[in-house]
Amino acid sequence: AGGKELFLCSFSSHTALKFSTFWGGGGADTCAPHSLVLGSGGGFAVSGTTSSADFPLAAPYQSSLGGGSDAFVSVFASATETLFSSYIGGAGNDTGLGIASDPAGSLYLAGGTVSSDFPLVNAYQGTFASAAGFLAKISSDGWTLPYSTFFGNYAAAVYDVEVASDGSPYLAGKTRSDLPIKNAYQSGFIDNDQMAFAARLTPDGSQVSYSTYLGGGKDAALDAALDASGKLFLTGFTRGGFPFLNAYQSSLGDYDDAFL
Repeated sequence: AGGKELFLCSFSSHTALKFSTFWGGGGADTCAPHSLVLGSGGGFAVSGTTSSADFPLAAPYQSSLGGGSDAFVSVFASATETLFSSYIGGAGNDTGLGIASDPAGSLYLAGGTVSSDFPLVNAYQGTFASAAGFLAKISSDGWTLPYSTFFGNYAAAVYDVEVASDGSPYLAGKTRSDLPIKNAYQSGFIDNDQMAFAARLTPDGSQVSYSTYLGGGKDAALDAALDASGKLFLTGFTRGGFPFLNAYQSSLGDYDDAFL
């Protein structure tokens, strides 16, 4: 165990602990708020960030730590059975920030990277400038990446991903500019350090259906949700200048405020 260790636990009721375990290696192992997705039959997947060269692996896509830290994905059939567990990253620092699944059992890992050699497959965006967001689709058996792509540059990160029933991934995050914009609600970047963004890719990851900036005062979209009709809901934080419509609260209450 390292200085930070993940834990996993499940409850059969609000008073009964079903299982509880550490998960990690000799380095720092962490997860983000959107790092757990449930599967059928009691299975689940967890994602995050590790600096452990001895992180527990099983049938890995990438079997060694690429840099100072890598993103990881671990999939469990149960508390005692690991289906696969793998690093995903390059020679720099890579952070796993969000995970989602589609009806076929494929996983979608989102995050941020400073690795120019991050593993790309059938990438929509293959160019890297500095710190980029990323999205990687992982096959249900964990052995292949149908696609993996950078998304955005210059201090970009994808904090959350949601997947529609047709397999289209929706991304939420932040960037300092240079986002691929298409069919945008807000197409211009305001020079205010960073802006939130939302984007939808096609099911095969080859094209952007839409992508837009959102904000006006150092903003970030941290969480996303889809309803049954495909409407996207975002929440995050802003420091002002945010575009409001039919607002319950339209004035900034303090230095940072949440938005919905």
